[in-house]
Formats: sequence, C-alpha cells, structure tokens
Amino acid sequence: MAFLVLSFLFIAILMNTLYHDIARYNQSDPTDDALEEYGWKLVHGDAFRPPRHYMILSVLAGNGVQILCMTAVTLVLAVFGFLSPSIRGSLLTVTVVFYVFLGFAAGYTSARLFKMFGGESWKKCIVMTALVVPGYAFVTGQAMY
Repeated sequence: MAFLVLSFLFIAILMNTLYHDIARYNQSDPTDDALEEYGWKLVHGDAFRPPRHYMILSVLAGNGVQILCMTAVTLVLAVFGFLSPSIRGSLLTVTVVFYVFLGFAAGYTSARLFKMFGGESWKKCIVMTALVVPGYAFVTGQAMY
C-alpha cells in the first residue's frame, strides 16, 4: 500500500512539473533568442550525448542481453517441465549450453550499440564481448551463476 501511495505521489509531482514546463514552453516566443533554457531543455545536452567509454558500455550491455536471454530460455524450459529436478546437473548444463549458444545475441547487441554511438571498429567490440566478461570470471575464479 505504501508503495502505491508513494508511486502515485511521484507520478503526480512529475506530471505537474511536465505540465508547467510544457505550458511555459508554449507561451514563449520562438523568435526571442535571449530566452534562458529551463526545465527539460537543460537535460537535453546530457541525455543525448554519447558516453565517454562506449566500447565498455556496449560490451557489458551485450553480455547482459546474453545472460537475460539465457535466463529467460531456461525459465521457460523449466516452467514447461523439460528440466526435471530429479536429473542432477540438468539445470546447470542447460544454462551453460544456452549461454554459449546465445553468444550471437551478445555480439549482435554490442555491435549495434557500438555503431549507434559512432564507433568504427565493431569487430573489435564483438571480440571483446566474447572475451571480457567470461574472461574476467575465469581469471578471478568467480562463477557467473
């Protein structure tokens, strides 16, 4: 109940702010160049600027998509009864196999994101996607699951 009340309060404040910003924007004269920017116009420069290290962001986003797809496929198989709890190790085997087979989703996502940010060496981004996160888990000895 508290979550719903706080959510509605947040939405009301946000809608009120947006309403006043849009009303002020519609009342201003577009020919006046000396107007000061206010409200959401101030955020425009920061929100649409590409990040400084977009290679790392692309690699991590691609690996996140790979893990998300692997989790979704594994959960769907478990819900439909294809993974039996009586067979020891079947869940781990299926997750590892799908993690490997869904590497194409990680490479595609990271390359598309990298090119969207204006990157040129998308092949390097795909190779880094395949090596950085699994390589870090191997070097540090930490399991991904």
